[in-house]
Amino acid sequence: MSPDLSKSNRPIKWHSLTDYLMKTEVGDNVKIYVTNKKYLWQTVLDREELIRISKNQNAAMEGSDDSFLAAASQLLTEDPKNIEYKVEMVETNIKFSLRTSVQGFSFGLELQLEQATQEQYYKEITLALLASIQELQTQKEQLIKIVQAKDEEIGEYKLNGATLFRKCVATKYFNKEEFLSKSNKDSATGCVQFQPDTVLGDTLTEYHTIQGKYEQKEDKKAIAIIKTEPGTVSSEPSASNRTNRLSRPESPVLPLAKRPRKGKLASLI
Repeated sequence: MSPDLSKSNRPIKWHSLTDYLMKTEVGDNVKIYVTNKKYLWQTVLDREELIRISKNQNAAMEGSDDSFLAAASQLLTEDPKNIEYKVEMVETNIKFSLRTSVQGFSFGLELQLEQATQEQYYKEITLALLASIQELQTQKEQLIKIVQAKDEEIGEYKLNGATLFRKCVATKYFNKEEFLSKSNKDSATGCVQFQPDTVLGDTLTEYHTIQGKYEQKEDKKAIAIIKTEPGTVSSEPSASNRTNRLSRPESPVLPLAKRPRKGKLASLI
């Protein structure tokens, strides 16, 4: 049985930046994706590289490596409404600049993102859209069933002599065919109508296959952990350690501080 895309272990994390969408994956490395819905650009930075870039591009700030890492992670993952961003085309690549306020000081990053391949665009954009389509389809079908069940319940009350005194809350019997027909006309007048399960069937099947392999791999890992002898320690790092290695700490070890214009560098608080 194909896995349900609405329960995918890979949630969609795209954030809107007006003309662009941005996604950041924080794990052993930091992966940054930016798309204008036509092309995809990306870059991959390890811990040391992200710290080095943060320090070089924010020379007026000082702090520990963990402080700079926390500030950079916050900038890349926080609410886009608090971010000032700028995108400049450099041939087929882009220069992506972000700036926000960290502990009352201006903190920014300027990153070079390379244009991704069609295969990467398909993996990061197309499959995510297909997952959203199927999730919306599932939700719509569930809501229709709920409304139909409510109509049946109300009908039972009426058969047993129940009377509705507040006529203003009365509703017509739900007609599924009429609802779907009106919904299609309102949502895409003049556009080509299609059913995702037919037109996009091959792609959805491929997504199911990929997701199925991923879940089988995770199941095998879980079984291996269960079979581990008592007192032994697995050499495989835990999922939380792998995924959270670069996660923003709850509070930086040492906060960033503004460098003074003259004299000795300010002491870290």
